[in-house]
Amino acid sequence: MNKYLFLFLSCVVSTSQATQVAYVADYTNNTVTPIDLTTNTPGKTISTAGAHGGSEPTRVVITSNNRYVNVTNTSGGTHNLGDVVVIDTHNNNAVTSIEDENFNGPGGMAIDLHGIAYVTNVYSNKISYFPTPIASWIRTLYVGATPLNIAITRDGKYLYVTNSGSDSISVYDISGSSPMFFATIEVTNPYDIAITPDNKMVYVTNNNAGSVTYFPVGQEDPPLRTITVGSFPAGIAITRDGQYAYVANQNSSTVSMIQLSTNMVVATIKLPSVGGHIAIANNFVYVSSHSTVSYFAAGQTNPTVMTINGFTMPMGIAITTTP
Repeated sequence: MNKYLFLFLSCVVSTSQATQVAYVADYTNNTVTPIDLTTNTPGKTISTAGAHGGSEPTRVVITSNNRYVNVTNTSGGTHNLGDVVVIDTHNNNAVTSIEDENFNGPGGMAIDLHGIAYVTNVYSNKISYFPTPIASWIRTLYVGATPLNIAITRDGKYLYVTNSGSDSISVYDISGSSPMFFATIEVTNPYDIAITPDNKMVYVTNNNAGSVTYFPVGQEDPPLRTITVGSFPAGIAITRDGQYAYVANQNSSTVSMIQLSTNMVVATIKLPSVGGHIAIANNFVYVSSHSTVSYFAAGQTNPTVMTINGFTMPMGIAITTTP
């Protein structure tokens, strides 16, 4: 498997304290599995093949109204360029598949305040964007080589794209009627990306460098600072209160817990197997691994790590309230 495909992260944190459901993409089985987070019990799997036969699901993103789950398939489809499958959370059935001639390995995904989905095309230098769940039009933006992941500021103004193949981050201003290029920021080995809840700071995992780069939002040439973490850091997620960032270190099978007030690692949490993707909900951190989803209490430096079994190769995770 291409090493880039293991690194997509979905971090969607619901603002409700009601019962929540995590949707986990299983890359090998071409499925998404819902998990009831009250009992941490997996439900019936959902095929991500859709109408066009897409395969290798990597990222999961949920619309702001919690109605639809969007899943990127990096291959398969009518033209074997991948597609995006949309699942209705009311019945957990796939309702549509989105394809486009400019798709080329859909991977990372984010949805803005207006319901516009932005999707990286891993095997190109483009991202695609379109309304979801009904893609009445599809357009493209140029970014750097091998774009992997996307983050959008909470106010919907800026879109950040990690370009692993060109050691850069592309930034667009998406607050107007059409996206406008804003900046290219040079960052070594950028993979995943997260933005603090107060819209002030961007945090990026530097995969081969074993570090996290952070810098202010909204600056064309921001000062860059780094935090040393574990080996081959992949996914990153930030707690809703903005106190901590959690980084999954793939090669060391650990999670680095960063206190954001000091930007220092305050704990290293050992996982039972390799971790790549993180989501946070109800004060618990969920990490996908090779065949399990591990979870532990947020905010603790020595938490008990528990596991949810029943997966082959879990990838992206998204969490929503139960409809």
